[in-house]
Amino acid sequence: MRTLAGAVHEKYDDTGEDGGANDSFIQVFIPKSGPHVGSKDSGKAHLPQRLTLDNLQISSAGDGKEIIELCGHVSELDLTKNVITDWKEVFCILEHVPHLHFLNLTMNPLDDDTWDCGLQKQFPNLKDIVLNSTGVSWSLVAKLLSCFPNLTELHVSLNKYKMVDFPAEFVHKSLIKLFVNKSEIENWTEISKLGVAFPCLQTLNIIDNGICELSPESEFQEFQALTDLNISKCQIGSWEEVDKFGHFPALINLRITDLPLVKDWEAKERRQHLVARLPSIKQLNGSTITETERDEAERAFLRYFMDSEDRPARYAELEKIHGKLDPLANVKFERAVYINLLVKFEEKEELMDIYVNQTPGDLKKLLRNFTGLPVAKMQVYYVEMFEGKIKDYVELKSLSRKLLSYNMNLGDEIHVHRKNC
Repeated sequence: MRTLAGAVHEKYDDTGEDGGANDSFIQVFIPKSGPHVGSKDSGKAHLPQRLTLDNLQISSAGDGKEIIELCGHVSELDLTKNVITDWKEVFCILEHVPHLHFLNLTMNPLDDDTWDCGLQKQFPNLKDIVLNSTGVSWSLVAKLLSCFPNLTELHVSLNKYKMVDFPAEFVHKSLIKLFVNKSEIENWTEISKLGVAFPCLQTLNIIDNGICELSPESEFQEFQALTDLNISKCQIGSWEEVDKFGHFPALINLRITDLPLVKDWEAKERRQHLVARLPSIKQLNGSTITETERDEAERAFLRYFMDSEDRPARYAELEKIHGKLDPLANVKFERAVYINLLVKFEEKEELMDIYVNQTPGDLKKLLRNFTGLPVAKMQVYYVEMFEGKIKDYVELKSLSRKLLSYNMNLGDEIHVHRKNC
C-alpha cells in the first residue's frame, strides 16, 4: 500500500542538489523550474505548488502531519490513475493540504459506500475538482458539493450516466463550469435538470453524448446564466433542432463540431448555415463571428434557399433584413477562411474552427476560455502532421503574421502550453 506522503518521498527525495532530475517530467503539468531541494541542513524537497502524482499506485493519504509538512503549500494536486477507493482518504488529503484549490481524482475507483454521512466538514478553498471515470453517482456529487461551498468547476465525464438524479431540491449556486462529456445521456430533459441544480451555470460541456433532439424551448429557461455550450459529437439530425440553440436566454458561445447533419458539407458552407440560423451566437466552434462574416453568411443562406419550395422560417426573417437578392453567377470560391483543427492543452483536446485570417495574438484571446489561462501565460504552437505523426512544430509568436501564412491543413493540430514564468 503506497501513501501520498510515501509517493512524494519516492519521487522527490533523490532529485539531487541541482534539482534537475525530474524537470522533464514536471514540465507536463507545472513550470519548467520544477521542484528543487532545500538547503543541505534542511534535507527536505521544496515541492511545486502544482503537484502531479499520477499513476503511482497511491491508495491512502498517509500520516497527516507528514502531508501538511510536505504539501501544505500545494494549490493544485493531480492524482490521476491511482487506486484510492475510500473517500476518507480523500478528505484526509483535503484536511492536510489547506491551500488546495484544484484536485484531480480521475480514474480512481472511489466507492460511494465509503462516504461518511456524518461528515460535516467544509473546504471553502477548493474551487475545481475532477471526478472523471470514478463512477461517482449524482447523489454523492450532491453530498460532496455540500462540503465544497465555493466550488466553481466540476468535471464528471466518463461516468456512464444515463440520467441526472440529484436529490429533490438540491441547488448549488457557486458552480459556473460543468463538464459531463462522454456519458450516455440521450434525453435533453435530463440535461435541463443540471440547469435547475446549478442556476448560475455559465459553461456546460456535454461532448459525445447521444442527444439527438432538444426539448421544447421552455426547458431552455432553466439555463438563465448559460453563455457557453459545447455539444459537439451529438446526434442532432435536423436543422429545426439546430435552430433551437438560438432560444437559450444568454447563450453566445456554441461549439457543435462533428455534427452528423452536415458531415459531408464543405467547411465554409457548413459554417455559413450555422451562422445564418443562429443570430444570437457570437462565437461558433472557437472562432468569433464578425459582422462581415454574418452578413456574408446570411446572404449566402438566402441564395441557397432562393429557388427552394421548402424554405426554413429563418429565410423570411433574413429577407426582411437584406431584401430580395439576385442570384450570383460564375462564383469563384476562394480558399477556406476557416479550418477545423484539433486543439490540445494538457489533458484537454477539442476540434475547433480556426479562422486563418487572424493573428496568433487574436487566437490566444479566443483560447482563454478553453485553457483557463491569460494570454500572457500561453505558448501556442502549430503542429504540422503527416500520416498521424508530427512533421513540424512551430511556435506562433508573430504579432502581425496571419495564420493563413502557415498553410495549415486538415489533420494538423494546435498545441497550447502553460508559459513558465
